[in-house]
Amino acid sequence: MPTLQWKSFQTEDLARAAMHDSAILSWEQGLGKSLAAIAWPLIKGARRILIVAPGGLHEQLRSTSIAFFGQWLTTIETQSDFYAYKLHLPHPEDHPTRFFLITYQALGMNGADEWEDEVVNGDRLVDKSIRKRRKQWLRSHGIAEEIEMHYAVGSERGGITCVVTPTIARLIRIHNSFDCVVIDEGVRLQANDSCVAEGVRMLDPKFRMVLTGTPIKNRLESVFWLCWWASGGFSQPTERWPYPGTSEAREQFANQHLIHEKFITREQEDKALARMTNRRPRKIEKRTSRISNVHRLWKLFAPIIIRRRKTDCGEDIVPKTMRPIYVPPGTEQQHVYSFHLDFPPVQSQAGVEIKRRTQIGMQLNILRRVALCPHDPGLNDIITDATTGTPQCSEYDLTPKMAAVISLVMDLIDSGEQVLVGSPFRAFSSALHRRLVKDLGVKSLLLDGSTDPKRRGSLAEDFKRKKYPVMVAGLKAMSEGYSFSNCSNLILPSYSWAMDENEQFIHRVWRLDSPKPVTIYPVAVENTIDEHMLTVFGEKSDSAQLALDGALFADHVEEMNPAKLLRMAQNSFRQNYDTVDEVDLIPTVARRLSVA
Repeated sequence: MPTLQWKSFQTEDLARAAMHDSAILSWEQGLGKSLAAIAWPLIKGARRILIVAPGGLHEQLRSTSIAFFGQWLTTIETQSDFYAYKLHLPHPEDHPTRFFLITYQALGMNGADEWEDEVVNGDRLVDKSIRKRRKQWLRSHGIAEEIEMHYAVGSERGGITCVVTPTIARLIRIHNSFDCVVIDEGVRLQANDSCVAEGVRMLDPKFRMVLTGTPIKNRLESVFWLCWWASGGFSQPTERWPYPGTSEAREQFANQHLIHEKFITREQEDKALARMTNRRPRKIEKRTSRISNVHRLWKLFAPIIIRRRKTDCGEDIVPKTMRPIYVPPGTEQQHVYSFHLDFPPVQSQAGVEIKRRTQIGMQLNILRRVALCPHDPGLNDIITDATTGTPQCSEYDLTPKMAAVISLVMDLIDSGEQVLVGSPFRAFSSALHRRLVKDLGVKSLLLDGSTDPKRRGSLAEDFKRKKYPVMVAGLKAMSEGYSFSNCSNLILPSYSWAMDENEQFIHRVWRLDSPKPVTIYPVAVENTIDEHMLTVFGEKSDSAQLALDGALFADHVEEMNPAKLLRMAQNSFRQNYDTVDEVDLIPTVARRLSVA
């Protein structure tokens, strides 16, 4: 077993966390949260521990646990596993500590059928009318009467209402199976009513820890459910988190700590109109994302959240350098971009007319796709008011941006480097991977949402072992939890609309244990929305996590204004901008092929 050299900040923060039975450990990405997931339960003396983590991270967690702690993580996948491992029984006193591992989906969903009913203190209320409706549903879906009787659908035993299969989360709650639960990538707790979030919040262990580098994701209220559960959940001591676990309390928390703008002029106009129409005047007020009452927030967070950033961890971390690359648009790419700039979508795929606000968001997303992968066949399915014969989709996947990425990848691997490419659109990822493997003979991995999470984790480990020089990854699928300190080169051919995903992805390669300086290569197409996204990301990355880090809070995470961004893209676009003909790029790949 290799010797684990703990950093000073790690031992200090884990000791602080161990003084409580629950906490949120908010180390910035790359500071060792995987180690904390195993160490903290052992420090607390827990006997049976459950770690909830995305499936793609299981292999990484398991290898860390075995290498540094000698602990095997047993995976729970189904309700049958739950009973096979005797988790419905207390942990025997004479048995050693045991760790279990489960995905969010297996915990809160997993083929189970817990119907959406009213929830009170984590228990779903089931009355006779609901049971009757469930039985009718089963019959209407062709479920045989004997199967219904076999499962005793509608009955209640030991607090479990049988529908078809209870979730593993409910089984754990009823049997109090674990004395410690660790939640990795805790941002998944933030939703009000998702099955995944509800499944986690249903758990009520003695010891609990949430691990996340981004407890506040875009808006302040996103931290509410993390703090509520980490403070004790249903059995919480109210002095640590003075809000009940309800959607109304979440709104109250946001209202108390975010600035509200009051539109006095519009209120006065409405007041005059109200007198004329004999109705009550309206109060016109809007809640912004700017934080107020900051000192009270710090007092709320201090007993719950342990925050640490790379800049204040006291360790020498390799520098990170951003080297943006700007390329001209392709000739046909510019024609397609111009078309979608002039003709926004007017209907959804179902033929329903869309509202202006939705239209703006859709058009921005389309422009991002054209700037990255104008050959995406999905562009042809967009319904517009256009009557011209201009193509909505390019026939070429080899654009100047694609050529620049390929050239950079080949230069880096020729010098013995590994390269990670993060793309938000599958059409580009697939095309790049295909050209690297088939045209250039490069050993490349493609890991995006189309790859099973378990297989993603296994192949990611192969990349870490340097079996592959190149990984083409989905920005969303691979932005959380993974550690690729072995790779010091990251290419971002396009930014995600969710700015935190971009920042998260950068931290996949910029780690505490990174052996050499990290270089990030954003690639932007001139005369497109790419240029504006690059500027916006640079501004946003400096102003995130301010409620926790205590700086720049006047500018805290202002949401990007889609309408303003679209106007910027429209006003800056030049129809006669110099382009590169896609046909002229083909010899570039051919020359590379002859060299390879």
